[in-house]
Amino acid sequence: MQIICLSLVNAVGFYLLWVYAISYLTEQMHVSTSTALDINTLSLIILLPVITFSAILSDKVGRKPLLYFVALGALLFSWPLWWLMHHHNFWMILAGQAGFALLFGVGYSGLSAVMVEILPTKVRCSASGIGYNLCMGIFGGTTPLVATYLLERTSNDFSPAYYLMATAVLSLLVTFFISETAGKALPD
Repeated sequence: MQIICLSLVNAVGFYLLWVYAISYLTEQMHVSTSTALDINTLSLIILLPVITFSAILSDKVGRKPLLYFVALGALLFSWPLWWLMHHHNFWMILAGQAGFALLFGVGYSGLSAVMVEILPTKVRCSASGIGYNLCMGIFGGTTPLVATYLLERTSNDFSPAYYLMATAVLSLLVTFFISETAGKALPD
């Protein structure tokens, strides 16, 4: 359950921002498909160096500060960043998605290390694989469906951001209860 909840904000964030966002931009904001894909690609290009830098940073400052940063960042900045994406202007939409890329790049960098480091050797591979993939399949994979449902049901264009914020709360709570793992021997 810890692995699922730790992965939750990252899983929902990825599927919301780099899978569902294309449909959202084309169907709700009436942005052309090519423009939506261009914005998506540019934000993914921004994401890559952020992951690399953040992975190095997690070895220096620890895993928990980065997990806190992502969960708190998703909680506090999902609405403003989604607001930027809720425009017709290319640069505003890109700024919103780039902001999410900066935020989630930090989250994607240290999560894998944490999953390995909090588990005992006997179950490390199976527990991290099962927990992570259940989270991605159940919560991440269904995010476009949930976001579409929330949007249709509430008629609130910001309901996907609220869903992301709710997952951030769960990830934040679990982060509070795990131990810092950076620089420590792996459990047996």
